[in-house]
Amino acid sequence: MTETETMSTKDIMQLAGVSKDTVIKTIKSFFPERVKNGVLTHIDKNEAMIVVDALRKKGFVLPTQNAKVPAENKKVHPQNELSQNETLHSGLTEKDILLISSIVSMTVAKTIEVLDRRMQKIETVVEERKAILPPPEMPKKKQLAKIINDYCSKSGISYQEAYNRLYSDVYYRLGLNLKLQASNKGCKAIDVAEQLGKIDDLIAIASTF
Repeated sequence: MTETETMSTKDIMQLAGVSKDTVIKTIKSFFPERVKNGVLTHIDKNEAMIVVDALRKKGFVLPTQNAKVPAENKKVHPQNELSQNETLHSGLTEKDILLISSIVSMTVAKTIEVLDRRMQKIETVVEERKAILPPPEMPKKKQLAKIINDYCSKSGISYQEAYNRLYSDVYYRLGLNLKLQASNKGCKAIDVAEQLGKIDDLIAIASTF
């Protein structure tokens, strides 16, 4: 994955030795869409070169002859290869570009490091919450079906016989004829019990089998 190289207003402030307001105003004059109230402005390397060049023309940026650039950045991309004394069309020297590139590289590296730490923290929190969360509760009708299934396995009777016994006990214990009501409504007896809010009663009765 390729990360977009960017520079913050703070990076340009340090490079140019000017105030935040000066940097923001300069960025806004060239790239107004990059400036958002309350949000730290970031611009890419090419845009940063334009801003630094503008600040230099205004007399803000100090010469960079003595600027320290990391050794690994001494090679410039082929399209930017220039002699040390040759300047770009924009007015930026080779050392300006190298300095900007080094700052951008460090900014990207720090951003990636921060994001990695945040992702690790989020993953840790998610795993910790999974460990303490109780398992999801089984729906009432499935609980009843499991009890009936266990009863059939132990007794060897069919599901039909088990449910007939359950509905018979419901009739004598609760006075509800679920099968008759289901026949009148054109649905299943278990659905009638659910509509009447009696599933818990059926579970309690079936648990005595």
